[in-house]
Amino acid sequence: MPPLSDMPEIGKNIAVIRKQKDFSLEELSRRSGVSTGMLSQIEKERVNPTVAVVWKIAYGLDVPFHDLLARED
Repeated sequence: MPPLSDMPEIGKNIAVIRKQKDFSLEELSRRSGVSTGMLSQIEKERVNPTVAVVWKIAYGLDVPFHDLLARED
């Protein structure tokens, strides 16, 4: 089993993609149905989102789900 340090940085990935697309938290919230508060907490890595929430965010960002799970190697 890989160490926990190998876990994907979902919040960081969301923030990077959101900024690349020039979306505010409010815009992503509107597009995904996830509250701005929750998005902020996820991006700051203060909470671990469920698969369903990550799926909604991927839909809101118009990216494949696996893009949010990518890790920098």
